[in-house]
Amino acid sequence: MALFIPFLVSAAFVAAGVGVNALEKQSQREIEEAERKRIEAERIERENRERSERWAREAAWAQEQQRAALAREQAAVEEARREEARIQAALRAATEAKKREEDAMLALVRGIPPQRRPSLSDIRRIRRRFNYEYKRFNVAIVGESGMGKSTLLNSLRGLLSSDPGAARPGFNETTMSVKAYNDAYYNWFKWYDVPGANTPTITGWRYFTKQGLFIFDALIIVFCDRFTQTTGTLISHAETCGVPVFLVRTKADQLINNIQVDSDNEIDEAQARQICLKDTQSMVDINLQRMDLPPRMSYVVSRRAMREYVVKRDKREVLNEDVLIEDLESLCHKTLEER
Repeated sequence: MALFIPFLVSAAFVAAGVGVNALEKQSQREIEEAERKRIEAERIERENRERSERWAREAAWAQEQQRAALAREQAAVEEARREEARIQAALRAATEAKKREEDAMLALVRGIPPQRRPSLSDIRRIRRRFNYEYKRFNVAIVGESGMGKSTLLNSLRGLLSSDPGAARPGFNETTMSVKAYNDAYYNWFKWYDVPGANTPTITGWRYFTKQGLFIFDALIIVFCDRFTQTTGTLISHAETCGVPVFLVRTKADQLINNIQVDSDNEIDEAQARQICLKDTQSMVDINLQRMDLPPRMSYVVSRRAMREYVVKRDKREVLNEDVLIEDLESLCHKTLEER
């Protein structure tokens, strides 16, 4: 019995040790499980946080893209409005320009030539184009087609139409561009033959500015049978631009012959010449007054008499040829002295 008791005690201690070890293992497992759960919870929390942050970034990016798209749309709408405003402005400008052109043409029909004063750059540009010479007196011969401009130019230079260097006259308008001619008798003159107004290629109301007539030192405006609206328009433009004008009626020989033929009583040539001079000035005065233009002298010239006066200073058959040359020379010398 005594031997059995120690054995029981030892067995008890062994059993107790085994129980303690089991508890320790159980506790260790619980600790490890708790740590695993903690780690898993942290992982889930981290993933949830990263997911939330990613969603927030994506939402912010989407909002930014939406704002950018809205801004682009607004900019496009604003640009469309500006473009529409530009188109409307261009349409208004075109309409106004067309209205001004129509008004100008209507004014011309009513006898009121359109007024436009050229700029200095316009004058310099046209003078370069025509080879304008500052050391000479530059005179343009202008008027409607068929009035004898080229013939007058030749006679002012002492030439016949068949002479070398003469301007080519014709029944139809033969001068299609401004042409310059020097003068052998009056070296200080430079003459310009200008295409006729109111031809199929030269419209009336644009004639003055299109041909650059504002750049010359003087204009000889030619007419023949009638004093037309074009003649008055040219005078008005020249006065606006400060260009001196010499109003010349050509084909005097034909006019004088017609006066003799149409007269009820027989009249000699001397009487017919006086009638021609008087009637011409009267016609000019009446038409200038109708067009609200100031009075001015007119010159009646004959091709033959002009050439004889230029070449030989022969005054036997002159009408106003000598006066025209003298007035041109006087203005020429004054102009050149002032330069």
